[in-house]
Amino acid sequence: MTFLVEQSNLFAVQCDPGKPLRVTQSELEQFVGCCMYMSIFNLPRSRMYWASNTRISQVADVMT
Repeated sequence: MTFLVEQSNLFAVQCDPGKPLRVTQSELEQFVGCCMYMSIFNLPRSRMYWASNTRISQVADVMT
């Protein structure tokens, strides 16, 4: 995962040197985990993961 963090940060600097990304390993792990849950609980609209009646806490609690 460290390699992905380094490459993500490098790519961000290459795209816009004035706006580095500085993603951490923890943030990247949370993002990948959310993507996995969102593929398992495939809701028609992304906002539904945070909606009160269709909330998926594994996604909504990590990405507010």
